[in-house]
Amino acid sequence: MKHVPGPHKRTIAARNFLADYAMKEIQEHREHQALHEPLDFIDYYLLQMEKSKRDPTSTYNKENLVQCIVDLFTAGTETMTSTLYWAFLLMANYPDVQEKVQKEIDDVFGSRELYSNEDRKKVPYTNAVIHEIQRSRYILLFGAPRQCSKDVNIFGFFIPK
Repeated sequence: MKHVPGPHKRTIAARNFLADYAMKEIQEHREHQALHEPLDFIDYYLLQMEKSKRDPTSTYNKENLVQCIVDLFTAGTETMTSTLYWAFLLMANYPDVQEKVQKEIDDVFGSRELYSNEDRKKVPYTNAVIHEIQRSRYILLFGAPRQCSKDVNIFGFFIPK
């Protein structure tokens, strides 16, 4: 594919950019690794890699970790973008709901700029509206294609390379 011209080149370049970013993050986590107190996904994955390094069938390796990070980043970005598009559209179509959400946010947070995940509990109506947007408007049309890197047998099902 690298010799064929076309728009896929930008996609490949973006994927490589994300993979490079993931590699830097992994390296930084390795340098400051807290094996006894993992803090995030990368720490837990590195811990599992360490536990299973003597297992020849283990799939916990650096390449899979990089791909997991790229997948999470890509999926999260697309999901958030699509959810925001639908939220703006639906809020414009339902100004009464938009007004209630804005009032709840203003009443609870005022002019505060930073919010945490725990703050969701303080705005139940807003949280319900977000969940209803995600429930009512399916944002993914199809999944990304996948390919096995080696022959695998999972629960009696053979998946070829």
